[in-house]
Amino acid sequence: MIELPDTNSCFGCTACASVCRAGAITMCRDAEGFEYPSVDASRCVGCGRCDDICPSAHAPSMKHPADAQRVYAARCRDGRELRLSASGGVFGVLARHVLARDGVVYGVAYSSAMEARHVAAEDASSLSSLHDSKYVQSHLGSTFRDVQRQLQDGREVLFSGTPCQVAGLRRFLRQSYTNLLTCDILCHSVASPRIFSDYVRFVERHTRGRMVNLSLRDKSRGWGSGATRIDYADGTSLYDSYWASIWAVAYPLHLITRPSCHACPFCSGQRVGDISIGDFWGVERALPQSYCADGVSLVLVNTEHGCQLWGDVQADMFVDDSTLDDAMQPVLMRHSSPDVRRDEFWHDYQRGGFDAVVRKYWHYSPLLALRQRLKLLLRIGLRETGKEVERQP
Repeated sequence: MIELPDTNSCFGCTACASVCRAGAITMCRDAEGFEYPSVDASRCVGCGRCDDICPSAHAPSMKHPADAQRVYAARCRDGRELRLSASGGVFGVLARHVLARDGVVYGVAYSSAMEARHVAAEDASSLSSLHDSKYVQSHLGSTFRDVQRQLQDGREVLFSGTPCQVAGLRRFLRQSYTNLLTCDILCHSVASPRIFSDYVRFVERHTRGRMVNLSLRDKSRGWGSGATRIDYADGTSLYDSYWASIWAVAYPLHLITRPSCHACPFCSGQRVGDISIGDFWGVERALPQSYCADGVSLVLVNTEHGCQLWGDVQADMFVDDSTLDDAMQPVLMRHSSPDVRRDEFWHDYQRGGFDAVVRKYWHYSPLLALRQRLKLLLRIGLRETGKEVERQP
């Protein structure tokens, strides 16, 4: 029976629940909204498989040898694909290549309720929802078992996720598949799904619209500009709005980060995926010829299997060789640290809910909210008279 000494030891990867044939383990959310395994002792048969596959206990052995790693700066040749992506569009290129071979791609999309969930894309039209970064922990559900079935049926599978999710999948599968490609993202941390859900409802209440997407990486002013966008079910969007800035401020403060992120064993140059992708911040200094205002990806190719696929897709990208030293990012050196006010934050949240913490920690102002509401009403009025205004100051 799986036993976790504290929350720092569990990534919420679902490997233990997925491997339990007795159905004794379910993933349940705690008071902070993060999923942890819960064991029904009456159904547990004591096989020990859950303990054996837990990636938390095997993290060092999950990392690929550094001597086989290759480092690149890359961006997609397709301008539209590049602008849709968070950085250089590499994931889209990999995904389209796998789909072209009748494969299936697993990544994170927002559900109709704005919950980040791992989903399967089996055609190009389904890929758009997997683009862009989701700054919240995704719900995996039965994804690991679904991936296993696809692999056993002989289909090529691309799985994209955080390093701990990739490690969890590999431990769950317990064998290498030549038809599986894993892609880990350069992850800073994951935020609470409960707080994110509260945030979405908060924005919907104030803007009187149903959110269908949040982008903190909108490229309307270029890569790394800090531009934001909220998309609504009626087809309208709010650009650079006060409402999006709340989450843009909340995420990096590490008040709402999963506890295990602050002890993450995967924040290093040695990676767990066949390929690792993220932003190549500082590329204009390290490789000036590779810089592009629409984004550049840092790509770490970590295995021979990854090298094979990388060789197949390079024709669809602009690629330059680099080194880990030139491409070094903070997330490749150390994990995040919790905000010193974290315990205080959650105490305040349990007592006063989201409205209390958004005022105290993220500087929500009713006066600014009123100003934004008036601008929103003006936008709606102009739209109804045929003078659509898309950008909000």
